Parts: sequence; structure tokens; C-alpha cells
Amino acid sequence: MLDSSPNDAGWFNQMPTVSFACADALSGIASCAEPATVGEGGDQAVEGNAVDVAGNEATAQSAGLNVDLSAPLVTDLWLSVSPVSMAQDTVVGADFLDELSGVVGAEYFVGADPGAGAGQVMLVDEGEASATITGGLLSPGVHNLGVRVVDAAGNWSDTVTISLVVYDPTGDFVTGGGWIVPGGDFSDSGDDLPGLDGSSKANFGFVVKYRNGASTTPDGNLQFVYRAGDFRLHSESLEWLVTNPTMAQFQGTATIDGLPGSYRFSVQAIDGGRNGADRFRLRVFGLADDPLADSATYQASGDVSGGNIIIHRR
Repeated sequence: MLDSSPNDAGWFNQMPTVSFACADALSGIASCAEPATVGEGGDQAVEGNAVDVAGNEATAQSAGLNVDLSAPLVTDLWLSVSPVSMAQDTVVGADFLDELSGVVGAEYFVGADPGAGAGQVMLVDEGEASATITGGLLSPGVHNLGVRVVDAAGNWSDTVTISLVVYDPTGDFVTGGGWIVPGGDFSDSGDDLPGLDGSSKANFGFVVKYRNGASTTPDGNLQFVYRAGDFRLHSESLEWLVTNPTMAQFQGTATIDGLPGSYRFSVQAIDGGRNGADRFRLRVFGLADDPLADSATYQASGDVSGGNIIIHRR
């Protein structure tokens, strides 16, 4: 007898216990097999013996037991297009491993936790799961995209996340200029620049916009100067821009005076309107880093003085 039943696919994801019932109509039972707990493995058999008082023996077997206690592992998560415009489709794909029962399903989640009702079913085929995110489904912004997979035993993997950038090439644009005090009283935690003293000004200026909806990359430039640390950054190219009524984010590559090669950077610019403070944050990364996932090499942030940030509505 089993203390539990396998799922519809014939798998347990907890160790079942097999018990044996013994009976003898004449001399009676001298010994009966003890219950046995079945560990992880496929197509397992458990055998039990019974012996009566006369010394006769009998054997019974419970066979075909499949037990998978281990969750699958998502080894890679990728997007076919990123950043993606609002009009484009993009495919999210997950590669995974499962050494026993095998992965049979997957879900992706946009801006929600697993089990929150926002999961979308993905297709599973030969070690890869994929799903199409239809253009227009997501608003412009940087979205947190999570994927998890499930094996035939019902074990779910951990959720693995990736950032999906959705931009609107016909949308708003942003301009800004002025100065901040990196590492000062109104800065974010984590500011780090050469010569950072928490009291010296850093000047910045930028213009970032898409060309009448005709381009997949924005036009514009960014300049940032922190004279106390002789740190001067100049943008080379821009990768994407996303906006909402109060905040713009953009990313690109830049050079830094006196340092070799190029760097990637990201900017978060907040338009506080008439009653709130404008804020500027610059983060700088190695060229091979992902600004949406990796730690920054340099950071400067703070409330804007001597200028402003404006998100221009089209």
C-alpha cells in the first residue's frame, strides 16, 4: 500500500512510503516487512517479505515508482528583440535543465510575482521554452520579466528575471541641464566618483529624442562634468529612451576624458513639475556590462539646482 498517490503523469514529488499487509490462515504470521520509504529515482521497485510460523515465505513487490524531489533549473533567459518598440513583438525564451522527470511547462510574469494570476503559459520544446509578447501589450518603460518552469513531478524552478525595455518612438522627449551635488544630502546611496567629497557640484546637460518616430534609436547627447575629480563624460551614442509624464530613462555609450575605451551609461531624469524637485542620476558601467543588471562603476545623483529637467509632450 502507498501512503500517497502519484500525479497524473505518474510522478511523486515527495517520498512515498510503501507498507505491506501480511496474513496467514493456518500457522499465522511470524514476520512481516516493515514500511519502506522510496527515495528519488525513476521506475523503482520495493519488495517485501512475509514469513509464517511454519517457515513458509512470500514476497510482494510494488513496482514502477517514480520520485522526483528536485526542482528544474533555468540556465538562460533571453529576448529576441530588446529594446522593443510598442509596435513590435518580442519572444522571451528560457533554456532549462531537469535530470529526472523532465520539464513540461513554463510561465512568464511581467511585473508580478508567480502565482499572482498574471502568468502566461509558454511553449516547451526540447529543452527550451518560448512565448511571444505581442506589441502594444506593455506600456513604455523598463519592465521586470520573470520566467519559471515546472517538471512532470510538479516541481517549480526559481523565477529568473530579465529587464524588458519598451519604448515609443512617437512619444515624449526629454531635455535637462543644471548641477547636482553627488554624494550630498539629497543624493541616492551608492554615489561614487573620483575625488567625491559630498559638497562639490557636478554639471550636466542632455537632449534625448526620437526622430519623428522614424528611428529605432534616439538622437541627442549627454555631457557630465565633475571638476573636483577631473571627471568628464561625453556620450557617443544612445541606445533607447523611455518616458512617462514624470520620469525619463535612457541608456547609451560614452567616453571619459583621460580613460581608454568606451563605457556604457544609464540616466534616470525626474521632472518634478512646478511643486516637486527635479532629480538626475547617472550610472556608468564597463562596456561589456548590462546597465539593467550589473553594478555600476561610477554613480552620481541628486536634486537639480541651477537648471531643470523637462519631459516634453508631443
